[in-house]
This record gives sequence, structure tokens and C-alpha cells, in this order.
Amino acid sequence: MNHLDQVRQVVLEKLKSHVQTENTIARALLAPDVFARVRVALWLERKPAKKQRQELEAEFAQLAGPFWGGLWLFAEPSLSNVDRRVLDDLWEEARPCADKIRIHESTRGRM
Repeated sequence: MNHLDQVRQVVLEKLKSHVQTENTIARALLAPDVFARVRVALWLERKPAKKQRQELEAEFAQLAGPFWGGLWLFAEPSLSNVDRRVLDDLWEEARPCADKIRIHESTRGRM
């Protein structure tokens, strides 16, 4: 198992914990970004307080270290329609992992 796989597993376990304890999370997606860093998308029932968002971001960043790519929150109006469509497509392509959680396995082509 390489370092990225280990980080993904740690982030996934924390994500499962959040989904089980926070009733505002409708669904969650674990996906790599274009640089093969770990990203998390959360579809929320309502927009989180700024402090809550910062705490989530800091918690995942601490767990993943240099492998952290960032957090997408669907309850935020700042998320563009394009980002929303891309993330919805990623959700559809992802494999179910746990209740309300999917993992997207991205493959990178060689040039």
C-alpha cells in the first residue's frame, strides 16, 4: 500500500465518522484531484457556519498532510454550476463504499 492509499483510508474513516454523527450530511464523495491529492465533496442539507467549514477543512488537512486537495461543500452558493455538474457526474461514476459515501477512482493517462 502506498502513502496515498494510506492517507485515503484515514480520510475515509474520518469521513464515515462525520456522516454517522452529523445529520446535515446528505452524501459524501472521496475523489482524487488532477494532481492525485485527496479531495472530499459534501452535499449538505444547509450551509455550514464559517467556523464549521474551517474546522472540517483543518481536520482533513491535518489527516492528509501534503496529500490534501481540499473540500467542496454543496450548500455553499459560491460553488459554480460547472463545479456542481462535475461533482454530480463524479458521484454517479463513483462506487458505493458506505452509507451515503462513494469513492471515485480516477485514472490518469500518460502523455
